[in-house]
Amino acid sequence: MAASADSTAKAASAGTGQPQAPKEPDLFVFARRGKFAYKGESDAQDLSSGIGKVVTINNPKAGNWYISVFCNTTVETEETRYGTVYTGNLEVLNGVPYIIEAEY
Repeated sequence: MAASADSTAKAASAGTGQPQAPKEPDLFVFARRGKFAYKGESDAQDLSSGIGKVVTINNPKAGNWYISVFCNTTVETEETRYGTVYTGNLEVLNGVPYIIEAEY
């Protein structure tokens, strides 16, 4: 990414596009210059609830920027005498599709 006044990274999940709609996952987005981005190790992040995320990097330095998406939606497990029972949003077990757009 070349240096500019502001740069924006956007991530959105496939689906209805409505934050907190039933069965929608909760996504987090992270951005970091020069290294992989993680929670607690990022230059910018969006940890708000829902699926429509925007991370704005003010006056970014030129270089490689890494954008990562983390699905914060989990399932609950319960051990029974018949095996493990999974409850909650089971669709996230197959992965959550998303799109990342970068503007600079």
